[in-house]
Amino acid sequence: MCEQPVAMFFCPGCVLCLRKIVSAVVRPTPTGVELNVRLIPRSRKTEISGIRDNALLVRVAAPPVEGAANDALIELMAATCRVPRRAIRLVGGESSRHKRLAIDGVTPDQIHAAIVK
Repeated sequence: MCEQPVAMFFCPGCVLCLRKIVSAVVRPTPTGVELNVRLIPRSRKTEISGIRDNALLVRVAAPPVEGAANDALIELMAATCRVPRRAIRLVGGESSRHKRLAIDGVTPDQIHAAIVK
């Protein structure tokens, strides 16, 4: 049984952590999924760092100027989930660190498999 707190990071091999990620972050929609993201701009690296406050923690190197951080987020998620950029749209939080992304054409299982890799 996993003792890792879901609010911080996840253990890649743990089935319990995978289930917590799916239930806390990813919601199925009729066209795909919607996920909560907490974005940290101006980081050293562009990467998915774990879970924080029931949201996927994503760090991007781009600054939060003129949508550059949002574009970097969409680019990272498109590459991670192996979907075209046009399948991802920002549903909420355009100028906030807490965002909602809609990804069309994928299932929650595909999302958490891509994130945990």
